[in-house]
Amino acid sequence: MEKKTYILYGLVVIIVVALGFAIRRANQQPGDYDGFAQCLAESGAKMYSAWWCGHCQEQKRWFGKSFEVFDESGGHVECSPGGIKTFSDFCKKVDGFSGTPYWIMGDGEQLRGKQPLEILAQKSGCEL
Repeated sequence: MEKKTYILYGLVVIIVVALGFAIRRANQQPGDYDGFAQCLAESGAKMYSAWWCGHCQEQKRWFGKSFEVFDESGGHVECSPGGIKTFSDFCKKVDGFSGTPYWIMGDGEQLRGKQPLEILAQKSGCEL
């Protein structure tokens, strides 16, 4: 092989490794709403959703990366586990449940449908 080919392969390897480090670093950065998501979960708020529900996916996107914090803190309930497209018996038995997304705030207030983060902040007392 020519010297130019080795140099080209070397540059490609360096670029791929650099991109890998950049992606890893970006994934380690906190989300914009991590504190809010943690507070919301600690306040007792629960979001019932289904993986196949478009409105649920949009609600999760509003949290961005911080939805992981809310989920890991026990605030999220998946109502269609195991890849099924029906609601679990557990969710069907939740007081007032009729579809997703469905929120129950820490004080028991029920909110149906997507909720703007500002409304969730107001209802929970958590700072956005």
